[in-house]
Amino acid sequence: MKIKTLLFICYVLFIQLSGAQEGEDVSQTDSLDVFFKYVQNLNDAIETNDQDFIIDNFDTNTIDKILSQSPDSTNSLYKRAITVGLKSFTHKLYTSISTGSYYDFINYSDGDTEDSYYALFRLFSEDTGINYHQYKISKQDSTYVINDVFILLSGEYLSATLGNTFRNSFVKNSDNDKNLYNKFIVLKNMGMDSKAYEVAKKIKDTTYLSKSFLILKAKAAATVSDDDYKQCLKDVLERFPSDPNLALLSLDYYYMDKDFNNLFRAIDQLENYTDDDFLRYLKGNYAYEIEEFHLAQESFEYIVDNYPTFLSAELMLIQTYDKLKNNKGVVTLLDDLISDGYSKDDLIDYVKTDITDFYKSKDFKSWKRKH
Repeated sequence: MKIKTLLFICYVLFIQLSGAQEGEDVSQTDSLDVFFKYVQNLNDAIETNDQDFIIDNFDTNTIDKILSQSPDSTNSLYKRAITVGLKSFTHKLYTSISTGSYYDFINYSDGDTEDSYYALFRLFSEDTGINYHQYKISKQDSTYVINDVFILLSGEYLSATLGNTFRNSFVKNSDNDKNLYNKFIVLKNMGMDSKAYEVAKKIKDTTYLSKSFLILKAKAAATVSDDDYKQCLKDVLERFPSDPNLALLSLDYYYMDKDFNNLFRAIDQLENYTDDDFLRYLKGNYAYEIEEFHLAQESFEYIVDNYPTFLSAELMLIQTYDKLKNNKGVVTLLDDLISDGYSKDDLIDYVKTDITDFYKSKDFKSWKRKH
């Protein structure tokens, strides 16, 4: 069930737009309106796996900057490598959405120059967690282009990640580590994470230990063991202790370290940074796990009120009410789910499986008779 999280004014703007097309002179209409239409086109391109959109719309100046880190910026081979990297970015997002992830435009802010903006998207899955992509979009000549994409989980721009890949591929010294690095990238891109991690562990040359590499290594380690993943996270955080963009990455580390005080503090900092109140859902889940049920209740109630189509929050709030012996609250939510069209039989099965104490209660028997 898709989370409806677009900034509320976007819906109005999208409906009111008269169909400003790609390449239309932005001087002919309000730039903010065209910006929202552009963001909608970007979102549509990702949801339909239109890999050419990001290629056609990516700032050529940014591409030239990436190419400048290769031995020959005019070589078509390197240009094709950038094209592959950008297309892969779109395809991976499309694959995530196709397998149940949510990718939502949540807010925007003004850019550093006139007619430039930052568009923040949230990528979320119950299985893989949360990430944010902040697109830097600005007017260039008579249309908008994507200057770059800041990926919060990696703590750097997409251009920097691609640039590091180029630079590390052309390092002259430590040929063995150079070969290992290239092999690691190939294995990681092929989805062979456990093998990629074994290769990454052999790389010792500090030239290759960029933030993006260490984060990729940590993600690969996550498929091997929790201990390996935790150690890799620790390595990243210790190597870049003053980097505020690693707050998202720190969530997993604090969780695995069972440091819930710092975990909740990091979530609050992340909410302040992103202005994304959906993070309270994560807080609710963590609070529930450590049996801080009143905090969990507060968090889930907020999400249910503000994201009324998000079923997972309603189910977690039901379980939280059950832990707090709030049968009236459970009944109210079950009534709401019936009103939303959910099957009585499915809800009975859910209660029987997940909230067994309430299943035996008089309140539940009364609810079944009523419906």
